[in-house]
Amino acid sequence: MDSEFEVHLDLYEGPLTLLLYLIERDNLNIFDIPIAHITEEYLRHIDSLRADGEYLGGEFLVMATTLMQIKARLLLPRPVEEGVQIDPREELVSKLLLAQRFAKVAKLFGDRLQIMERYAFRPPPVFENEEYTVAQRPADLAQAFRKAYDEFKLVHGDAYAIAADPFPVEAKIEKIMSLLAGKNAVAIADIWRDETARGGLVACFLAILELIKRGSVRAAQKTPYGEIFLVKVLLS
Repeated sequence: MDSEFEVHLDLYEGPLTLLLYLIERDNLNIFDIPIAHITEEYLRHIDSLRADGEYLGGEFLVMATTLMQIKARLLLPRPVEEGVQIDPREELVSKLLLAQRFAKVAKLFGDRLQIMERYAFRPPPVFENEEYTVAQRPADLAQAFRKAYDEFKLVHGDAYAIAADPFPVEAKIEKIMSLLAGKNAVAIADIWRDETARGGLVACFLAILELIKRGSVRAAQKTPYGEIFLVKVLLS
């Protein structure tokens, strides 16, 4: 296969991140996407991946259909709404911008995980509750988040919720501390259980990492491979 296309699907969350890769690779303007070009490159790319034996989820084929529909609509007179022509690419651009934002946040907490694996941020803590004795590595937390994220997609789908609230991490830190009020520990699944937007889920995970970095909590289990909890910490 052409080296230009040696990119595997496990690098992508879905077709939106594949499109973002192609847009960046070809130095395209995300606000004025040349649909004919991006459609051709997208189809060429997934055809190459399929020929190489990669499994393609249905969402990649749905996006291919969407791109071809947009391409066809651009050949027709555009509908006018309140004196403004409607651009068939508008919805796609909105989704791409949100996917781009999510990718940046994901990279941020990935970088934080690498830092946390290399350095100790606090002296050895005194544990308030010895019931939670199995310590967790940052990599274990990342795996827990991956599982939660996959479950989130099953419930809420791949749609990106458009919201003015940028899901500030400090707000999620306050949420976690509120859940810990009067308790020694809280299951991490309970922290993001009520989140309905991807940004909120990511902000919760970043808040967990920040609290661990500060030494306010530790991540632990009661038994190996059991549920992960955030446990309060008393500094020595």
